[in-house]
Amino acid sequence: MISARFHPRRPSVAGGPGLAALLLACLLSMGCGGVSGDDDDDADGDGDGDADGDGDGDGDGDGDGDGDGDGDADGDGDVTVEDVCDEAALAFCESAEECCGTGWPGGAIDQCADAFGENCIRRLGTAAADGDILLDPQAVPGCIDGLRATFAGCPPFEPDGNVSACDDAFVGQLGEGAGCDDEEECEEALECFWYGDDEGTCTLMPGGGEECLDRRCASGHACLEDYAGVPTCFPIGRDGDDCVTFDDWADTCAKPLFCDQNDRCVPDVSLGRPCDAHRQCLSNECTGGTCTGEERPPIEYCDPDQFTFDD
Repeated sequence: MISARFHPRRPSVAGGPGLAALLLACLLSMGCGGVSGDDDDDADGDGDGDADGDGDGDGDGDGDGDGDGDGDADGDGDVTVEDVCDEAALAFCESAEECCGTGWPGGAIDQCADAFGENCIRRLGTAAADGDILLDPQAVPGCIDGLRATFAGCPPFEPDGNVSACDDAFVGQLGEGAGCDDEEECEEALECFWYGDDEGTCTLMPGGGEECLDRRCASGHACLEDYAGVPTCFPIGRDGDDCVTFDDWADTCAKPLFCDQNDRCVPDVSLGRPCDAHRQCLSNECTGGTCTGEERPPIEYCDPDQFTFDD
C-alpha cells in the first residue's frame, strides 16, 4: 500500500505504513509470473497439478498434493516463499540505491535486501504455508512494475510508486471475524484490525463518510473530526485531488500536500515562503504569514541505513 503521512494533530490511518510496510504490502507477490509445474510456457502449472485448493491434506496449504509449498504439483519446490521474499526485497532496495548518484557501498544492497527479505519470511511465510495467502500469478507483472518503481523520480519525502497493483497479486483467504496477523491474510475489502492487546481480526473497516472505528479507517482514508465533531473517515487526497479543509492544522490531503483555496491538494510550502495556515508548510509551522521552524529531513538515498528494517 502507498503510505501517507499527516499533519500534526491529525489522527493516523490504520496500519500507517512507512518504508518497511510499503514493501511488505508487496513482498509475497514477486517472482511467480510464468512459473509452472509442467514443461510448457503457459504458467498455469497444469502438468497436471494446478493449485486448486482441493484440501489434499499434504500440509503445505497450496492444495496441489505435493507438499513442497510452491503451488504447482511437480514436487520440485521451484517457487518458495523464501525466493519470493528475497527477490522482492532486492527489487525494493535497488530502487532506492538508484537514487544515490555515487551508489551504495559494497554489500549494502545485500544487507538491505536480507533485512527486508528475512522479515517477509518471518511474517508471511507461515501464512502462505497454511494457505491463508494464495498467489495470483496473472497479477504479478503489474505488482513488479510498481515495486521496481517505488522511488521513481527520487521523491524527497514519501515514495509514491504504484504498488497498489500488488493488492491483486496475493489473495487473502480469511473471512470477516477470523483471527489474523497481517492484513494480507484477509479476504478482499477486509483488513487486519487490532484493538488494544487483542488478537488481530479481519474487519471491514469504515470508508469515506462513515464514522471511524477506534479512530481508524480503511486503507486510503484518514480519520478526522467533521464539522459536527464526529470522527469520520475521509479519502486521502493526492496531488490535484479534491479536498476538504477543517482548520489551520487539518485537511484531507496526504503529506507533503495541503488543501488550497480551490479545494485541491497541492505541494506544501518551503521555509521562508508565504503561508496562511500551519498545514500549508513543510515545517508545519506558519508564523506571521511565513513558513518557519524546521522542515523534516528528506530521504537520504545515499544512506543505506535508512532502508534497514527495524522491528
